[in-house]
Amino acid sequence: MFILLMRVRLQSAANTVRSSLQHKPLFSACLCAAAILISLGLFGAFHFILSIARDIGLLDAAVRQMLQYLFLFLIGGAVPFVAGTLIQSRDCILLLTSPASVRTITAAKLIDATIANSLQFSALGFPALAACAAVCKFNIAEWLAFPLVLAVFTFLPALITALALLALLRVFGPARIGLIVNILNLCTGAIVCLSVLSRLSPAATHVSDIGSIAADQIRSFAGGSKGGAITPSTLIANAFQAASHNSTSGYYGWLAVVTIITLFLFAVCVALGEKAIPAAAAAEFGGQQEQQHGTDLEMAGSRIWLPVSPACGAVIRKDLQMLKRDSVLISQTAMPIILFAVPFLLVTSDRSMHDLLAPLCFSMITIILFMQTSILSMSSIGMEGQGFWACKAAPVSAGLVLIAKWIWSTLISAGISAVLTLFTAAATGLPIGATAAVMAGILLVAASLCGIGTGISAAFPKFVYDNPALRVSAWALILGFMASSGYVLTVGVVAGVALWGSTMMAAGEASAQHSSVTMVLAITSCLILGISAAAIIIPLSIGARKLNNSAWEH
Repeated sequence: MFILLMRVRLQSAANTVRSSLQHKPLFSACLCAAAILISLGLFGAFHFILSIARDIGLLDAAVRQMLQYLFLFLIGGAVPFVAGTLIQSRDCILLLTSPASVRTITAAKLIDATIANSLQFSALGFPALAACAAVCKFNIAEWLAFPLVLAVFTFLPALITALALLALLRVFGPARIGLIVNILNLCTGAIVCLSVLSRLSPAATHVSDIGSIAADQIRSFAGGSKGGAITPSTLIANAFQAASHNSTSGYYGWLAVVTIITLFLFAVCVALGEKAIPAAAAAEFGGQQEQQHGTDLEMAGSRIWLPVSPACGAVIRKDLQMLKRDSVLISQTAMPIILFAVPFLLVTSDRSMHDLLAPLCFSMITIILFMQTSILSMSSIGMEGQGFWACKAAPVSAGLVLIAKWIWSTLISAGISAVLTLFTAAATGLPIGATAAVMAGILLVAASLCGIGTGISAAFPKFVYDNPALRVSAWALILGFMASSGYVLTVGVVAGVALWGSTMMAAGEASAQHSSVTMVLAITSCLILGISAAAIIIPLSIGARKLNNSAWEH
């Protein structure tokens, strides 16, 4: 029965690819080519960096650090994917009523959870691991076992998260799945922050040369790893280190150790899931009717105090109600906020870094804003599920629906970053004028990134999903990341050029200098506003056109 479930999943993936190639062969081919080029570019970048580390004798430390951060990346976002796949997936009840045993279903779900968690990792992680293998000069025998390296590296974070989830289910009971997901998100976020802090070298922040900073960070990591805690990523790094020293037996030995640990965790999760998953699935879906009762009264009493049309306000109210009941989306949105604690922990551990508190805080706010706008805007379409077709039957246009989703995702993401900015200003004594300018910039960037995410997710919609953590199509994720990164890079380049031009105009009379700087600032502001307007209008227009022309397919 387990083999049958795996064949069904493989057939589903094959049907998706076949359907895309039949309906839009040229477009699909272009997207595939773009994905391949991106992967090759990332592979080249990682290979270049690791080659430099090898030339200066720091290859082993660099590989350890890279694998550590990749592992933290996987485990930091694993909770929503694992919880959504194991318990909150809508096919759980259907599978539990099938002739398959609960152990078989749990095993299949664990594989699903690993695949779901590794989708966001594949574009970055697989080229990085391949670059590590290439720089370590794998031989043919070691390359043959490289797929096993990828498998254990992606399985371990999902299995560790699943083990913690199932253990908490036994402690708190299946009815508290929302609380459990929030606890796990808090714990994984704290682990990621503390792990990053333990690898940072405070002395490196006082070095002016970027190369010295990188070398100091790598050396501090290498020194900190000696005699330290053994983590799954260090075990895999030991296998890469053995291969780099021409020890194939050592490579296979470490890989065997990690494989045994992975199989053991898999067996433990299957045993725990035999009782926990049926009870949790029944509690999750059995209580939906009770949760739905009274929603009309809540919505009737809620009001949106925004200068929008009644129809747009109704869509915003509906989406906010859906967001309140969506534990996966709430946990995905709240988890990045934990990163804001990193600068304060750094300053607490090293008082000499107090002057860097404001730049570090604003750097973290930027990262949080980027992550939250991506999560909220790109999930805003898929969170409708098949219920989106009710929106098409309603007396509202697809463009109005997208505008409503763009508004609430912008307000939530910008509002959180604005609160963090006010806290930073209070902690660092930032002037009121500078604080207001930063908050205005946050609102502009949030609106632009949410426009990109909402429009692209509408252009590549995914209205049918079994896993609530996979409500965004793969192409929307890839293109959304590329477009958002391109916007941030473009705005950063424009602002940097303007700053450089202003400093170059320092010579001359004071009046001429003031007028030149004012002109540069005005031109820069107009350029950034134009780029941001295009980032909002173009994707939303494309998405609205796609939704207006879409038809019921199921």
